Amino acid sequence: MSKVLIILIFVLSSLGASSLYYYDAGKKVFVEEVAVSAKSQGSVVYYKKTIDSSVVGIDDKIILQLAPHSDMHSLLSKYNVEILRKLSGDLYLLRVIGGENIFETAALLHEDCDTVFAQPNFIKQRRAR
Repeated sequence: MSKVLIILIFVLSSLGASSLYYYDAGKKVFVEEVAVSAKSQGSVVYYKKTIDSSVVGIDDKIILQLAPHSDMHSLLSKYNVEILRKLSGDLYLLRVIGGENIFETAALLHEDCDTVFAQPNFIKQRRAR
């Protein structure tokens, strides 16, 4: 009985191990913490590992496409973000204010009916050739 209980606890803890995710083509991609961080152009870049062991870097920015006829100002106050710049049309680069979790904020924005999509602004690592 105790072995079954231990296995059950292990399985349940493994299922909830990673609650950080972002959307890619409408599907959730779960990520895990990686202890490494670095500075890039004045902001801190945090690295996360996806289920397939790819490493992605993020900072405090989100790329968002606003749905037609939606009000950007209501999203700004609702999710504690600010516009850094308009990229084109209804596409914006936002900054998360106050240290909010970037993945959680991007997921909430993506799930909001006033957006077409939202995802963290991923940072590419430069590689020497």
